[in-house]
Amino acid sequence: MAGLNHLSEIYKKQGKKFVENLFDSEITVTENLDGASFSFEKHYTDNGISFYKKNQDNPITLVDRILMTYYEKPINYIDSLPEDIKSDLPKGWRFGMIYFPNTSPVSLEYDRIPKNHLILTHITVRDEFGDTAEIIQDKETLDDWAERLGVEKPPFIFQGRLDDDQKMQIMEFLSTPLRDLEKKFQTESFSKYLIGILNPELTTTTLGDNLDSRIEGLVFRFEQGPEEETILAKMVDPVFRELAKDKKSAPRKTQIPSDLY
Repeated sequence: MAGLNHLSEIYKKQGKKFVENLFDSEITVTENLDGASFSFEKHYTDNGISFYKKNQDNPITLVDRILMTYYEKPINYIDSLPEDIKSDLPKGWRFGMIYFPNTSPVSLEYDRIPKNHLILTHITVRDEFGDTAEIIQDKETLDDWAERLGVEKPPFIFQGRLDDDQKMQIMEFLSTPLRDLEKKFQTESFSKYLIGILNPELTTTTLGDNLDSRIEGLVFRFEQGPEEETILAKMVDPVFRELAKDKKSAPRKTQIPSDLY
């Protein structure tokens, strides 16, 4: 899978035709969440569960938990799940989530905290040797597991194939210089504009009261077929960039280690 690049940069470097071909593929668009990475996985050898932060190679140890209590809330929540739910967890499945200890974990201030402070984003299926066999991204499966785990459903905005009008509007947006976007599209929230194209039925963001609530941006996942790699691309709202700059320059109320998000 390719790394996460800005969609506008892909457009500049690869050209209009390349991006048009991407938009002909199966597409998943999600909200990019401004929180801390957290995941857990059931062991192959027994029924134990390991927990992970951003570093996906080394689980959180007891020593880590003593020295840094940041993840105690989500760890304790998963540990306290009913035994029938934990027994149903497939071995080798790593449930990827975003953790929100409060409404402003990093740069953005959200309107609410997700259900039990966690949002399910994807599931990585690993074989008995620890190698990745599959990454589950389909909405139906993830929504089902979010319900069973008692956490917030994934931040899906769109999944499927774009129609011609959607393609045309997004391509027009991408071809417009950043300095001209606000004037041309008559909006300060470019994320809101794009969400309106992708899913007109949405009335709120994932953790916002309405579509005017600020978000970091959108992530596009282009599935090009079994013989070609999946391409990920992000579109970061310019408003978020300015907020992130301001917050980085200001002192934090609580110091959060940089490897958490």
